Amino acid sequence: IEIWYVREKSLPIIAVDILFRNAGHSTELVSEQGLGMLVSVTLNEGAGELDSFNYLRRIEELAIDLRFNVGTDNFAIDLRTLTKNRQEAFELLGLALTRPRFEDEPVQRMRTLLINDLERRLSDPDEIAAKAWLSAAYPNHPYSQSKRGTTETLKSLLSADLHRYVKTRLTKDRLVIGAVGDVEPDEIARLVDIALGGLPEKST
Repeated sequence: IEIWYVREKSLPIIAVDILFRNAGHSTELVSEQGLGMLVSVTLNEGAGELDSFNYLRRIEELAIDLRFNVGTDNFAIDLRTLTKNRQEAFELLGLALTRPRFEDEPVQRMRTLLINDLERRLSDPDEIAAKAWLSAAYPNHPYSQSKRGTTETLKSLLSADLHRYVKTRLTKDRLVIGAVGDVEPDEIARLVDIALGGLPEKST
């Protein structure tokens, strides 16, 4: 795994930006619009032996900032942690990527939040204009699709679809990693291996 790393000793913090190329919402089928968005808001809702409550509680107790975001072409992860908490921070990230739970309750809860947000945006002038512009600029193209999906597509998505997304798109051959922090280069390499070493080698 290739990492672009700058050591910075002035603050006891490690910051890592991870990008999976060609894993964004433009890779979704029309029938599964919103899949990447649903994955991004449920990846931290439990992993490994930790259910949603205990996973999020541990993140909060250690003051870890862990965010997942789907874009047009890419899927991104931002991790910020105090240097002293680095081991568990990278272990928790690794769990989310390799052993996400995607249990029914949190998936349904986050699905409902996304659908409510969609309905709110139906009357937002900026959203209406943006949708019209994308449809005109990219007719019959994935770029015209909304990363938030539709009420119908979000309701149709299953836990199995979320697992498939992670296994087929979040793979080592798509990785781009940048990091800065208060550790030696060998240490950041070890930590990244903890978090990402268990990912599939290639997309399927």
